[in-house]
Amino acid sequence: MKSLSFFIMALFLAAGASAEASSVYDRYSSVPADSCEEVIIPSSFTPNGDGVNDELHIYCECAFNLQYSVYSRWGNLIFETSEPGSYWDGTKDGDIVEPGVYYISYKGVYLSGEEFEGSGNVTLMR
Repeated sequence: MKSLSFFIMALFLAAGASAEASSVYDRYSSVPADSCEEVIIPSSFTPNGDGVNDELHIYCECAFNLQYSVYSRWGNLIFETSEPGSYWDGTKDGDIVEPGVYYISYKGVYLSGEEFEGSGNVTLMR
């Protein structure tokens, strides 16, 4: 599993992820083998500018091309990305969004080549 983590980290950095984003990724890179294909969505984050838990990062150790979208409770698209290492900062078009629960849909490809998709939610707290 160690070599797989190293390989994924190399892909992550080669794709243009910042050093800061890669250090955040390191916290999730030791996922046990039996949950390798688990998509990790934090239950909450607090984008209040204090430098702690200000960004929403979504991970899956055994996947590449992970894409995700964030929607309001009314179904309005708030954020979407397919860039490795990118994150949601709790804004839409530069404006701060309200605290609340946001719906996340994701899709990607496991290293085995199998496609996957799913959904979850995250609570934004200020």
